[in-house]
Amino acid sequence: MELLLRPWRHYADFQGRSRRSEYWLFVLQTTVVAFVVVFFIGFGSFLDPSSGGLLGLSAGALALLGLFWLATVIPGLAVGVRRLHDAGLSGWLMLIGFIPYLGGLILLVLTLLPPNNSTNAYGPDPRDPSASMDELSRTFS
Repeated sequence: MELLLRPWRHYADFQGRSRRSEYWLFVLQTTVVAFVVVFFIGFGSFLDPSSGGLLGLSAGALALLGLFWLATVIPGLAVGVRRLHDAGLSGWLMLIGFIPYLGGLILLVLTLLPPNNSTNAYGPDPRDPSASMDELSRTFS
């Protein structure tokens, strides 16, 4: 449960490191919520073809999706940067995602890289039980 809540608790913290499981649980969580919004809110507009709208979604569903995106864009960037830090890479590599088509694939590979299993320039290993709680709390404060 802690891994599900940590990206929200540190929603604008671009310092430190995040585990692969923390990153991918955040991605899964936001994807499931987006599909639920589209399915339950937007499903009514699919049944009524006269409702129009972008991709057949009602204006309410699009507004709700837009608000959800606004609520998740900063935490998503922050947990992505921390995930890159865990692999020993610079967070600025998140900008590769702006390259059409290829950028997303490169980011996918970078987020799947194994972690740097020791303290690196971005902080102590979040999985290391011997890391002092003071180091970890400074990393995530």
